[in-house]
Amino acid sequence: MAFSRLAVFVRKVAALAAAALALGGCDRDEAPSKPAEPAPVASIAASLGLDAGDLEPAVDPPAPAGDLRAELDAFTTVDACTQQRAGLDPVVGDALEAIGYDTLVRDACRLLDAAKSQDGKRCAAIDASPLRERCVALVAELAGDGDACPFEIVTRPERGRQAACLALASRDARLCAGAFDAATRATCEALATHDAAPCKRLGLRSDQARCARDEKRFATALTAATTPPGTAHAAQGKATLGTDAMPLDLARGVVLLDRIDGTHVTVGSMNDVGPSFVVPSPDAPATVGIELVVPGDLKKARLERLVVERPGSPATRVEGSRAAAMHVTVGRLEKARGGAFEVTVDGKVDDATSFHAEATTFVRDVVKARALLELQGLGGGLSVGAGGFLGVGDAGSMR
Repeated sequence: MAFSRLAVFVRKVAALAAAALALGGCDRDEAPSKPAEPAPVASIAASLGLDAGDLEPAVDPPAPAGDLRAELDAFTTVDACTQQRAGLDPVVGDALEAIGYDTLVRDACRLLDAAKSQDGKRCAAIDASPLRERCVALVAELAGDGDACPFEIVTRPERGRQAACLALASRDARLCAGAFDAATRATCEALATHDAAPCKRLGLRSDQARCARDEKRFATALTAATTPPGTAHAAQGKATLGTDAMPLDLARGVVLLDRIDGTHVTVGSMNDVGPSFVVPSPDAPATVGIELVVPGDLKKARLERLVVERPGSPATRVEGSRAAAMHVTVGRLEKARGGAFEVTVDGKVDDATSFHAEATTFVRDVVKARALLELQGLGGGLSVGAGGFLGVGDAGSMR
């Protein structure tokens, strides 16, 4: 048994090493803003003389694809749907009973009910929050209503809505680039284009299978994208603090948040925790976060907050009068999903150290004031923070 576990550990270490070699190294100051796609496990296994299945985690096979459109057309009532699908495998039934989810089938039927009626309010009766959130997203995707997509984090509207939902609801496959992970991006593109080809670039065979299954399942239900995949506007930029060059994360685009004082935009990776006495580890990547406020007159754009974190060093934070003294130039700001955003920031973080950043990227989402008011009405747990954004008003769940 001990030898078997050691063999598994050795295989995993070898796989990670091979993946690093396959991806190639990069200079710390020129790190990519979006994680590189992992090399397919099959190619790594072949180079090591192993079977690809030995390197992948054991997961359940994907469910049958079925045909969502046919299921929606055949749907009548939640009760009838529940009775029709109640014949679970006894082993699966035991597992559901053990975890206490005795309304799973009914909740799955509630999702069909909401999707067929295109009424997101019907999702509220679903017990499990991930399934309820998926229900809301599916309704938005089928209705073609991006504004109805769920937020990535409901208490953080500046993070925007779920990117894959926005892409499918907007019929714009370019917005799939805003998804956080590779599997979600590939699946988003496959569903948007009605083509499973993007699934093949995923590193795990299990991810490929699930991606292909979803493309087949939703093909007849979702309207194909009118705009093909590809970056809406080339995400490129750079930042320097003193003589140090640092990466500026632009790959996922930016979110425009309308507030009374103008449009708030966060460029890069902002640390939302606040000041800390703990410095990042020497192996942590450098990050740059820039909060901007852009009123109707672009020439009056200003810096709200700047946070630079470097490995092994205290964070550099610029706020208040020092931030107001920095020079912000907004070249383009198209207030629409997929629109262009260009900005340059220059100034002094202290008497001796200068900062410069320039960025070009795309708009992933636009959050209007009306949406913010609706979020504030969800229970009073949101409040206006010092940076002008809605913040967490209690210590409750993030979702």
